[in-house]
Amino acid sequence: MEILVDSHAHIYPFFNIVEALDHLVAPATRRYPGIPRIACLAERYGYNLFDELVQGRVDGCQERYLIEVDQDGDSLQVVCRSSNVHCFILPGRQVVTAENIEILALNTVHHIADGMPAVDTVSSALEVGALPVVAWAPGKWFFRRRAVVEHLLKVFNPRQLALGDSSLRPVGWPTPVLMRRAAAAGYRVLCGSDPLPFAGEEKRLGCYMSAVKTGVPLPSPRRLISSLLANQEIVLYPVGSRGSPVQVAARIARNAMA
Repeated sequence: MEILVDSHAHIYPFFNIVEALDHLVAPATRRYPGIPRIACLAERYGYNLFDELVQGRVDGCQERYLIEVDQDGDSLQVVCRSSNVHCFILPGRQVVTAENIEILALNTVHHIADGMPAVDTVSSALEVGALPVVAWAPGKWFFRRRAVVEHLLKVFNPRQLALGDSSLRPVGWPTPVLMRRAAAAGYRVLCGSDPLPFAGEEKRLGCYMSAVKTGVPLPSPRRLISSLLANQEIVLYPVGSRGSPVQVAARIARNAMA
C-alpha cells in the first residue's frame, strides 16, 4: 500500500481555505491517481485551525468540502463533494526552541510551548505521543545551531526522532550533510511543503511529500504516522517538487516583507 504524506503543512487564517484544500485533495487525483494522502499540520503558536475545523468554525469551504471528524476528534477526513476524492488531516505543532531551531510535533492535539531548549522540546513531544521532527530551514542548520542538531542526534535514536526536508530547499541545493549522515544512520527524513505565512502560499500545499510504502492495507492515518519511526519495514521516498533557486529566493524575500 502506498500513501502520500505532506509532513509539514501550514494552513494560515489568511489563506484561501478552499484553494488550500484543493491543493491538498485535487492534485492527488491528477498527479497521483488513487493514492491516499495525509497532511500533517504543523501549527505555529497562536494558530489553531485544526480545532476550528473540528468545531465547524471555518467558513467558506462547506459547499465544496465535507469535513468529517473521527470519533476521538483527533483526525479529519476532507471529502470533495463533487468528486468524492478525499485526504486526511492530522493535528500537530511547530515549536521554536530556545536555540531558534524548529521542531515539529506531529500527530498530536497537545500544545508544546515555544522557547524551551531543543532537547526538552523533543522530550515533551515524545511524552505526549507526538512524532518529533527536526525541520530543515534555510540557514538554520549552520554554525551554533548545527551543533544543536548534532546534539539532538546523539541524545535521541532513530526510533525517537526524524528529520524534515522542505520545499524551501532549492532544486540543486545538495542534501545537507547532517541530513545525509542521519539518513545513513537510520533516521527517517520526512518531506513537507512548508508554505510560508503570506497569502498565495496555499498553492504550495502538497507540492513536496513523502511516499510511504507499507506492504499492508492502510491503517488509520494516526496509526500510520505513529509507526513511521518504529516500523523499519516501511519504505519512504520523496515525491513532488521543490522550487528553483530563483523561486525559493523570491518566496523568502516576500516573506521577509510580509
